[in-house]
Amino acid sequence: MIIFESEKELEVLLCKELDNGVWIVEDEHVDCWQSQTNLGSHGITDIITSTVTMDLDENGKEFISSKTLKVIELKITELSYSHLGQISRYKDFFDNMTTESDVDEYVLVCKSGDVDRDLMYLAQSLDWLSIYLYEFSLTKGVVFRDFNNWEEEIDWGKAEVARDKIKAHFFNGGDV
Repeated sequence: MIIFESEKELEVLLCKELDNGVWIVEDEHVDCWQSQTNLGSHGITDIITSTVTMDLDENGKEFISSKTLKVIELKITELSYSHLGQISRYKDFFDNMTTESDVDEYVLVCKSGDVDRDLMYLAQSLDWLSIYLYEFSLTKGVVFRDFNNWEEEIDWGKAEVARDKIKAHFFNGGDV
């Protein structure tokens, strides 16, 4: 099986595409990027990207209509609690070091594999975070997929029974 031996190898692959103006994980245009940004005690980000959208005003003069800043953390292992903690430190830095949050998206890129069920639910609950898993394909090379589309097979019949028992006990004053 082909693997990345270090985060640096994964970073080099992605930065080669960033040099061409493309963030290949989400197939998006990028205007500029920087790697290894030191945030002091909060850590060192792997990549930060910026995209600027220009529009024309009523006089035909160009103006910046939006800027998008993305903080990206790369991992060569499967998703873990410590990865969520690390990207959370970066979010804390930007939330507390600016008067308003300048970062539009935080991205975590991890190796595909078995992930603890509770970790999946935790990661899904972080609406400020996008997670992408990578795997290797013999025909396509490195393939990225959106982890945020993960859904567990849920027995909704049992879930509805549990919900009704909770409602009866806590909201209707009845016994379970």
